[in-house]
Amino acid sequence: MIAAMGFPLLIGGAAIVCARIIHQEHTSWALERISHLGRIPNAYDPSLSSPTKGSRAATDDAFTYTYDDRALGTSVDVYVLDSGVSRHTDFGGPNGGSRVVWDTTADMTCRRSPSRACSVDDDQGHGTAIAGVIASTTYGVAKEARLVPVKVFGGGGRSRVSWVVGGGEWVVGRVRGRQKPAVIHLSSMGLLHSPAVLTTFDRAAIHNNIHVVVAAGDDNQNACHLTPHTSKHLTTVAGTTIRDTWFQNNNYGACVDLLAPAKSVNTLWPGVDGESLRTVASGTSIGGGLVAGVVAGWLGLDGFGGTRTVVMRKWLRKHAEYNAIRGVPDPDSTDSDGSSSIGSSSSRRYWDDDTTPNALVIAIIPPTHTHHRTTSLPIDIPESSPTMDIHDIVW
Repeated sequence: MIAAMGFPLLIGGAAIVCARIIHQEHTSWALERISHLGRIPNAYDPSLSSPTKGSRAATDDAFTYTYDDRALGTSVDVYVLDSGVSRHTDFGGPNGGSRVVWDTTADMTCRRSPSRACSVDDDQGHGTAIAGVIASTTYGVAKEARLVPVKVFGGGGRSRVSWVVGGGEWVVGRVRGRQKPAVIHLSSMGLLHSPAVLTTFDRAAIHNNIHVVVAAGDDNQNACHLTPHTSKHLTTVAGTTIRDTWFQNNNYGACVDLLAPAKSVNTLWPGVDGESLRTVASGTSIGGGLVAGVVAGWLGLDGFGGTRTVVMRKWLRKHAEYNAIRGVPDPDSTDSDGSSSIGSSSSRRYWDDDTTPNALVIAIIPPTHTHHRTTSLPIDIPESSPTMDIHDIVW
């Protein structure tokens, strides 16, 4: 069920527009959490604890997502560098068509396998699950964004540097030809010190204004040991639980930029002939997918498709909910093996506001939608370009 209510918005002190605030019921806890301040009340994760009377399970579609219907990622391309995306009915567009672009040239895994037909259909499930939290109708943030699967995972979830680099270069070529706002979501490949990967995605962000979100990884190690997490031009995301605690499998450290729900999150799974299957997924790629959806939502706002990557990254940090998550490791601590690369001059991230990674992503919301809080959330539109006459939104 979806309910709507109108809110007048004062933009730049000059023009009045009307946004509808949508309340989507029967969705995941992850969407409720990123659209509300404060921990979700009366909720639990069956894999972590037992229920209490009247509580909602993380695995139930018993939650409500509150969002601005202008921030749905309209006209934004989100490139999912993963195992592909399935033909799922939940990726349908407003006119009955699909919002997924299946381009066989985006299959990096078949380039040296002439005996195998190229395809970006998902034969593993991982890519579909991530695409589900990015842009599906039921579980996604950017419900009108266009999904472009780029296959960089081969059989068994394995990847190669050449596939990841090739996927990044393929995206850059397509973005240059289309001139549409673009977001990349890259699941963590666990790549150690790959200059080619780092250069590829740095160039995508710096020279092509492609907003790159990368999952921190699920190996319980320092994210600064991996590529491209060390880049200050990308957004690296670790995960949280429904109880606002640190997801124990997270990679950690000073190279983590944001946190997002990542444990026991409902999303999509590949079916047969577009069959609508669901699954419960965990991992930092789920958190990264949610952040990619938030970025796509902002880029879809009228006039904001040209927002620079550096401005978007600062906005995400500025409007995050700070110090809400318990158990976040100190980014200046040493690794479990005793090494001290966390916080070293070679890997340290410096932020103007705060260096803590304890910053939970928050999507666009009106200030009244909080859990146990009455304080308002200021919403500032990021500066997009010198021609923009939009400075601030006052709810």
